[in-house]
Amino acid sequence: MTDSELRSTVFRGYKTELDPNRDQVALFTKCSGTARWTYNWGLQRKIETYRATGKTLTRFDLERELVCRKRSDSPWLAQVSSRVPGEALKDLETAFQRFFRGRQGSRRYGFPQYKARHERLGSFRFSGDAVKVEDSRIWLSRIGWVRLKERDYLPASGVHLVAATVSERAGRWFVGLTVRYTTARPTAHDGAVVGLDLGLMKLAVLSDGTTFSRVHSFRRSENQLRRAQRAQARRKTGSPNWRKAVRRVARLHARVRDYRHDGLHKLTTELTRTKSLIVVEDFQAKALSRNRSVAGSLWDASPGEFLRQLSYKSKWRGGTILVAPLFFPSSKLCSRCGWLAAEMALSQRAFRCERCGLEIDRDLNAAKNLEALAASPADSNACGEDVTPYRAAFLVETGTVNADGGRSSWKMTSPAIGLRGEDH
Repeated sequence: MTDSELRSTVFRGYKTELDPNRDQVALFTKCSGTARWTYNWGLQRKIETYRATGKTLTRFDLERELVCRKRSDSPWLAQVSSRVPGEALKDLETAFQRFFRGRQGSRRYGFPQYKARHERLGSFRFSGDAVKVEDSRIWLSRIGWVRLKERDYLPASGVHLVAATVSERAGRWFVGLTVRYTTARPTAHDGAVVGLDLGLMKLAVLSDGTTFSRVHSFRRSENQLRRAQRAQARRKTGSPNWRKAVRRVARLHARVRDYRHDGLHKLTTELTRTKSLIVVEDFQAKALSRNRSVAGSLWDASPGEFLRQLSYKSKWRGGTILVAPLFFPSSKLCSRCGWLAAEMALSQRAFRCERCGLEIDRDLNAAKNLEALAASPADSNACGEDVTPYRAAFLVETGTVNADGGRSSWKMTSPAIGLRGEDH
């Protein structure tokens, strides 16, 4: 293979907290307001033009109109970098493209909506040529050098800067840096193959018996949040004390999120470093959240974020994520003999097989069944050659009754399921 075939182009994101002074915070707020105003103005102009003429305005048409407004009735637009409104119009164009495309995977995009001022201060973005990075600071166009709270985290050399997004959350300002670089393709991982079952009692259970406890990020701050939200409700809306109470609630929610993501990052990093193939279920969080008794615990566990991190980190380290079919009964299937239970309540934490007598923890049994999918035969072409190694076949219930009167086990059939996961 040539050297170019052994290397690949990678896009990667870095996010860290800024340490701006008071003047820079004022500039950040002004840039965020300009980006929000530009987005809403562009959306309104596109709607008005389409209703009047049946045609739409392109991003370049809006940029030309914005330059004219800057010279006439909106000179305040010149107080910030021209990159800020330009990137906001790019976001608007992307929103319309997604709307006309309709659906990407499991996500459906609706018509672009106006950005509300009262929700948060918002964010703004610069293209890569308007950004410079050093060890402990970052330079932004028309703002200058801004200190970083984390030293030597953002890449200062050896990469191409694509964009930098400055955003506010709970009174703290962050910068997200997108970079592009060329690196050697990751070599095949030589770690173990495991099945992974996500649960509510334990965050994850592996087929080798390893268990990972949940972080319970919300539970540790639940009482503080309750008191803070009660205090906010008693304040007069819009008053200085009400704004102070709102900031306190936002800080507590940010702390909960940070606890949760810290635990998930540590776990997913450990798994992707030590496992070559991880078999997981196609987790449907929205469907399960309809059960009010488990919805709070489900969202606190954040299974979607866990699977997202697991996917892109596996790609970085040469591993593979295998997603089981949506209706694969991992919890109701005996991992020893293949007997299938007709029903199994969520409160039943142990699996008991009526055929072979196996009694095992419910989550561990599910993890073992998921691991068995990795051993399923690969798809083959007309010549009998493997074309999709490490892809499990769909499991299809036969619906017949065995001679012993029990349900028939699940059998392996094609087609194979695909691999999921995108780079962060």
